[in-house]
Amino acid sequence: MLAAPSFGKVPQAPLATVVGTGFDERTVITMDSLAAGIPHGVHLTGAWLRTFAEECMPPNAEPLLLLARDEFSGAVVGALPLRIEHVRGTRFWTHRRLVPLARGPSDFFDVLAAPGWEERVCEAFADWLHQERAGWDLLDLDWLPANSSRWIYFREALARRGFRVRVASTQSFYVVDTGADFSTLEQNCYRKSLKDLRRRLKRMGEQYVTPRLAIVTREIIVLLPSLLCLYAKRRQEKGQNDYFGHPAHRRFFERVIAAYEERGWAEAAVLEGPDGRLWAGAIGWLLGGAWYLYLLVMDSEFGAYAPGNMLVYELVKRCCEDPQIREFNFMRGEAPYKAQFATGKQLYHTVRVENPWSVRLKLTRAATRLVAVRDAILR
Repeated sequence: MLAAPSFGKVPQAPLATVVGTGFDERTVITMDSLAAGIPHGVHLTGAWLRTFAEECMPPNAEPLLLLARDEFSGAVVGALPLRIEHVRGTRFWTHRRLVPLARGPSDFFDVLAAPGWEERVCEAFADWLHQERAGWDLLDLDWLPANSSRWIYFREALARRGFRVRVASTQSFYVVDTGADFSTLEQNCYRKSLKDLRRRLKRMGEQYVTPRLAIVTREIIVLLPSLLCLYAKRRQEKGQNDYFGHPAHRRFFERVIAAYEERGWAEAAVLEGPDGRLWAGAIGWLLGGAWYLYLLVMDSEFGAYAPGNMLVYELVKRCCEDPQIREFNFMRGEAPYKAQFATGKQLYHTVRVENPWSVRLKLTRAATRLVAVRDAILR
């Protein structure tokens, strides 16, 4: 296995921006290291992005991996993993839109940059997009965490080069500060917000109904069929789409679990009843001092026990007891059960960049105005 790259000091030499030719092993290791060093880089690792590119790339898209390389050492010190989508502009032509490469299953996006290189990497990528402005029309970035400065540097660099940049706050993600002692967290927060769950736990103890929690760090794939069966069952009950029912999505998830498990970044947790039946299960990612809850399932047959909440309760408690874990992160979605546990809430942002030099965008606006005038006359 190749050694993790060393980014070293930041020299004053210019950076070279190159288009990656693919996710070879060296690129994967470099991007793993870059992602591990930024807030919420869990879905920007080389392992995640390579697997998505190989399994889930939409048919109307192609990958565009921008790499910022130090011209002195040749080391990659930044990356912007995008894909080019061809989307309809009018009935006569399409727009070339740039979006996050793994948009879909990913809950976070950002500009990847080694410590100390952030502003210069963002300037280099903005320069490249300006130089190549004839090749794209729109840039849409989403799931940008508010507590990151990298995408803000990038936005400012684009605006200085004449691009039209709009920023909107979209959704939020809930987090639990697990740096505190769990008893303190329980006393200050959960005494009220989890009153019903605590009452259930007490009643179960009185009835000698004691579920068993198991944490699995190896061979997680063995648990996956049971967990995804519950996932599919729950989606059917709610009339929702079974994302993992798609073969490509299933393969993607299986491969990511294997890759993250190999790196020590994956854990599964299962809650079993006294008879050994599965009540609830979860799969999460552990990176950068945070435990990310990616999949949570429960069997509605045991809904009276609130097994999903019970499992989250045990996971938060376990994270508080581990000094290496500073945050339990619920990722995207603002479900009420997450709010009951959370000690904080952080915003996501969306950035839309319009290319003012794009002939296609100008023609689209002109066509839109002509249609509006036509409709006004016909009324």
